Amino acid sequence: MTEQSTFPSVHTLADLAIILAYQEDTSQLEATLQAEGFDVEVQRAQYSELELSYSRSFRGFLNHLAAWRQAVDRDTYTVIMESDFVPCVGFGRAPAPFDPQRHGPNAWSFLYAGGPRIIWAHADGSMEGHAACPVAILISPETAKKLVRFGEEELTRI
Repeated sequence: MTEQSTFPSVHTLADLAIILAYQEDTSQLEATLQAEGFDVEVQRAQYSELELSYSRSFRGFLNHLAAWRQAVDRDTYTVIMESDFVPCVGFGRAPAPFDPQRHGPNAWSFLYAGGPRIIWAHADGSMEGHAACPVAILISPETAKKLVRFGEEELTRI
């Protein structure tokens, strides 16, 4: 018998899903997320002439930064994902990887990432780890503020 998670569902924590895109067709992902009960926004990057000279990875970073800025102004968590994210059936009902009541307002998580490594599994069911590339994340406004601060510091280096 497996233990049932007491963590809230992803959709209980986040009502907004932001899809990061450039020119990709996101219609199927949008429809899937809407069927899961999320409000969905597609954030299509638009780059200045200077930004077009940046590497693709840095341009992607700029799109993430714009989504983090949007998440700062919310009262709830936000799901931010790449346009190639493929959610499982019942994604919105799936338990979040943490409980903000237990783990605090700075708790956040990868919902899907490439090359994940579990570093520590806690008794309460949460885990610490590392991943090479986030494909979908769940962040609070407090965490978004920290990411925006980091992003703006990085912009001063270019």
